[in-house]
Amino acid sequence: MALRIVFFDCDGTLTTVKSSWQYIHERLGVWDRNADEFQRLFRAGEIDYLEFCRRDASLWKGMTEKRVLEIIEEIPYHDGVRETMRTLGCEGVLTVLLSTGLSFLVERVKQELGMTLAVANELVVENGVLTGDVRIHVAHDTGRPACEGPGGAGDGPSYAAVADTHSGAPSGLRHKGHWVKKILSERGLRKEESAAVGDGEGDLGMFEEAGVAIGYRPSAKVLPFLDHALYNGSFKKVFEVLRAHGLD
Repeated sequence: MALRIVFFDCDGTLTTVKSSWQYIHERLGVWDRNADEFQRLFRAGEIDYLEFCRRDASLWKGMTEKRVLEIIEEIPYHDGVRETMRTLGCEGVLTVLLSTGLSFLVERVKQELGMTLAVANELVVENGVLTGDVRIHVAHDTGRPACEGPGGAGDGPSYAAVADTHSGAPSGLRHKGHWVKKILSERGLRKEESAAVGDGEGDLGMFEEAGVAIGYRPSAKVLPFLDHALYNGSFKKVFEVLRAHGLD
């Protein structure tokens, strides 16, 4: 059965920066003062993902949206990403971004690469200024055993703009696996017609719900859940793997 849709992680998979959250913190000089501690508490299970994101977002309260977008523009792609996405588009394959990172970056990537859909987390902006609040649409997939801690641009919505805010209990948060199942259902596609490309523990649900799981420079913890692990060379190798599994 031919592959018709591919789900991608963003941070560290398409971009060279592993975390857009951390990148902004470091550029603003607040990583070592507060944000690294928030991450430690989350990894240790002392705070949940919603609280982790709330604390992170609070550090940027009062900052202009323009300033954040300027920082986001600095983040580069891995070699071969643009060519791979262009080729997938020409093949009529739907491409979806699923990210626990920031919609500022994900929207930029979606538009620049001509991707079909995007789901990401959203910083709240009022009158061009960050309020310090965040809307979580994609939660980090901490509940899995291995964890500790033909479409072009505009073909579909960016779910970060339309999804529920999930501002209630952490149990209401939706992981990448949920979004894979939801989008496959909405598009009338089967699991066997899909693939997922990611690099870390937060992608486990995505890997599980897609027909083919591909790790690009993956962490050791996700290796047992992958069909393919690619460590070196251009991102174009991802397309080679996808083509081997069959494209229309």
